[in-house]
Amino acid sequence: RVLGLVLAFGLAAAAPNPVSAQSETPRHGGTLVFAIGANPETLNPAVTTGVEAIGVACKMFNGLIYLDRDWNPQPELARAWTVSRDGLRITFSLQPNVRWHDGQPFTSADVKFTMEEVLAKFHPRTRLAFANVEGVDAPDPLTVVVRFKKVYAPFLHQMTCQEAAILPKHLYQGTEILKNPRNSDSPVGTGPFKWGRWVR
Repeated sequence: RVLGLVLAFGLAAAAPNPVSAQSETPRHGGTLVFAIGANPETLNPAVTTGVEAIGVACKMFNGLIYLDRDWNPQPELARAWTVSRDGLRITFSLQPNVRWHDGQPFTSADVKFTMEEVLAKFHPRTRLAFANVEGVDAPDPLTVVVRFKKVYAPFLHQMTCQEAAILPKHLYQGTEILKNPRNSDSPVGTGPFKWGRWVR
């Protein structure tokens, strides 16, 4: 108990002052050190729930939304969404001018492909959600419509990177998704960090 109290006191004393931390001006550049317990089994967050993989890959990839600290959906690759009155349709309006790290434009075709060909088939948890989906439409480059067979309330909350990372169609279409070399080397995402190198 004494050791626990000393450790707790030491951590509290070492914690940064929240007021001063909030007033710092953001700086570009530098190094992020992120501790994980093992080498990730994949760098493709759309096919795994592995903690190490998600922890690393979701710095390079995005979902349509992210959840804030109160678990409310916030815009990420989708800038807005509407749910039909009957709950059988969600229409996502995508962010304009987003590019993959290789310079290719991000469009609704990437979302449709990822939902139908990757998440619905390979993601350990999210594929169960897609059992409720009747179809995914991409009527224009910045709109995605998900049509449901029956109301499925958790769907929007599952559209995070951790549960539904969006992949680049131009690098995955026509390949064996689980064997695509981008899963273990040189992943291309839309996230804030680009691939550098992996020293195992």
